[in-house]
Amino acid sequence: MKVNDKACLATVALFFLGARAAKIITAANGIEAIPDSYLGYSGTFDKQTIQTIAKHPTVKYVEQDAMVKALGLVVQKNSGWHLSRISHKKLPPIPEYVYEERAGQNVRIYLLDTGVDGTNSGLRGRVIQGINTTPDGDGDGNGHGTSVAEIIAGTVHGVAKKALVVSVKILDNNGSGSISGIIKGLDWSISDVTRRSIGGKAVMNMSFGGSYSATMNQATENVIKAGIFVAASVGAGNRDANQESPVSANGVCAVAASSLVDAPASFSSYGSIVDVYAPGVNITTRLNGDRPVTVSGSSYSVAQVSGMAAFIIDMGVVSGKTCDTIKDLALPSIQNPKPGTTRLLLYNGSGL
Repeated sequence: MKVNDKACLATVALFFLGARAAKIITAANGIEAIPDSYLGYSGTFDKQTIQTIAKHPTVKYVEQDAMVKALGLVVQKNSGWHLSRISHKKLPPIPEYVYEERAGQNVRIYLLDTGVDGTNSGLRGRVIQGINTTPDGDGDGNGHGTSVAEIIAGTVHGVAKKALVVSVKILDNNGSGSISGIIKGLDWSISDVTRRSIGGKAVMNMSFGGSYSATMNQATENVIKAGIFVAASVGAGNRDANQESPVSANGVCAVAASSLVDAPASFSSYGSIVDVYAPGVNITTRLNGDRPVTVSGSSYSVAQVSGMAAFIIDMGVVSGKTCDTIKDLALPSIQNPKPGTTRLLLYNGSGL
């Protein structure tokens, strides 16, 4: 609608609570109705008219109209099977990874592990050294942390190929760490997120675990309260993951491992706390020094979920809603899970 008034500057979309509102607004000349499932209208109005409409009891909300654009999809040929699986709805997956081109750009993913080799070609320029709570050097003398980072954000094997990885070294070169050292790493991460004012826009990956610890769970819940999305892996003990920490902490996005045939991996723990499965068997990645390796474990399943979280946060979803969004996108594809365990399998919503 164009009104003969030079003050008409705002183009708005109006959505109403019911048909009664539609009848009221139809009396105005030239307003364009929005068809189908919405009872609403769009047009150009002066500021006073907009305020009057917004105050009407049958109007749900008033928004400024805006342009949107299609998101570009990228196809990576000859990808690892895990990337193929999470971007296709059915088995067998086509050997390609289809993903949105922003790829989690500049989202910070705090990786609590054995360190990360930032010289790896797939990670170069996107690894930030955080705190080291171990007696060993800052690098990755084990390889586990680097192999997980490659699945999170590597240019070849990774889910979120443009995300930043913050290395929080809480496990030594033997792959072990104390609860006190882990908590120190968690506290440092909270401080870093707070200092950068990125609460609600950060991810934490926990590809480790142990027996239930109230102390560990409380420290993890503090991270979540600080606005950091936390993904943690269930253990490899084929037991109820409620007995494990930090995966059993409230608010954690709990991840179990699936096989090449969409069944629970034989080693993966299970239970009502599991939010989603992701591929965790025969995963191709790289160790420190760019050494190729094929590995299995829920550590690599949770890495894919962390990468997916970076995508979702980059699209504007706050960390507190990220796990719900991941579950909304996921497919009920897991065959014969243990009683009370979800059937949801990670899927990035590519539409294929």
